[in-house]
Amino acid sequence: MSSVFISHSSQDEALVKKFVTLLKAGIGVPTTEIFCSSIDEHGIPTSEDINDYLRSKLLLTGKCCSSLGMSRISWLADLAE
Repeated sequence: MSSVFISHSSQDEALVKKFVTLLKAGIGVPTTEIFCSSIDEHGIPTSEDINDYLRSKLLLTGKCCSSLGMSRISWLADLAE
């Protein structure tokens, strides 16, 4: 079960990849605790139905998730450069 569920716009993919690197290297969040569909090692297995997989991830975490425009966070945008 993932503790960090990242939902983002496709426009923010490069920024989100940097954010995931920050979570892992900077904060020490284990790879197994991160779900982010735009990054292969954190995404949906090819054998899974996307809707069923996402539903199960959201239901299993039992946590509220929010989506935010990553590109609007100036300090985080600087990391992608």
